[in-house]
Order: sequence, then C-alpha cells, then structure tokens
Amino acid sequence: MSFDASASLSISDPNARALSSSCFDFLLIELVPMAERLAKDLATQENPEDEEVRESTYFRLESLGYRVGQGLAERCVNRHAPRDVPGCARGQTES
Repeated sequence: MSFDASASLSISDPNARALSSSCFDFLLIELVPMAERLAKDLATQENPEDEEVRESTYFRLESLGYRVGQGLAERCVNRHAPRDVPGCARGQTES
C-alpha cells in the first residue's frame, strides 16, 4: 500500500490494492474513543476513576500498536529472507 500520489494504480489490475488516506485517518481517529469505551465498559467499579480509565486506555492502545508493529516487522523480514537454503533457518545466512 502506498500513499504516494505519483504511484499510478491500474483499475484493470486485480492485485492492485489502494487505500484512501482519509479512510485511514478516520480509522485512527476512532481508535482512541473505542479504547476509552472498552476501558469504561470493562471497569470493575460502577464509577471508575478517570485515571484508571486513562491508564487502561493507554495500555490498550500501546498493546495494539505493538502488535501491529510486530506484524509489520515480521512481514518485512519474511519478505526479504532467503528461502529454501539447506541448513539455514529463515532469516539467517550461510557461513
């Protein structure tokens, strides 16, 4: 996926993937209120403190960001790793 305006996308290419940057912005904008709602819904108290909700929200967002970053890193490593090299684990080079 590219946000580069100069990249041309062919409508006839069935493998082309495009993402509207405004849709991506709306998704990111909605993540924080969603995490806050989840924190409030899952709070053990009837009237949770603001600090407790804030910490829970930060934890949820940080966990989500970590998982997304880890998935992207694994995808990048697996894409550039040597394949089918006898005696080598994925990502390692022969000595």
